[in-house]
Amino acid sequence: MADYSIGEHDFLTLSRPPISAAEGLAFVARSGTDGLTAWRTGKRGGPFSVQSVVDAADVDAAAALIDEYRELMAAGPVTMRWNGQAGKDRVKVQTVEPAGEDGVRPIVAATGGTCDPSRALCRAVWTLIPWPD
Repeated sequence: MADYSIGEHDFLTLSRPPISAAEGLAFVARSGTDGLTAWRTGKRGGPFSVQSVVDAADVDAAAALIDEYRELMAAGPVTMRWNGQAGKDRVKVQTVEPAGEDGVRPIVAATGGTCDPSRALCRAVWTLIPWPD
């Protein structure tokens, strides 16, 4: 199992850990009344951006990965894995904006990674939102 993944897609690295959904509070102050009232608004999380890097067999395969990433928006919430750890570093996320192509670049050759041998790198920027369990 890869150390970094979003759904079924494995990566060499992700730029940041996921943000978990947290219990929210809304505060209400009324004129003429001392103090504040706090209302629980449920578990929520705001959108955050992540950059992924993965190797591919060639430039065409790297470009095809971008299309696969865009399809995740319709798949519903998926698990994001950060640094190979479970627990708080493994949360469900929903893709709220298709992965933008940051760069598909050819490389001379590489061994190891997720694709051996690889002749391209694929960088994508994701906009994700944490999904409560």
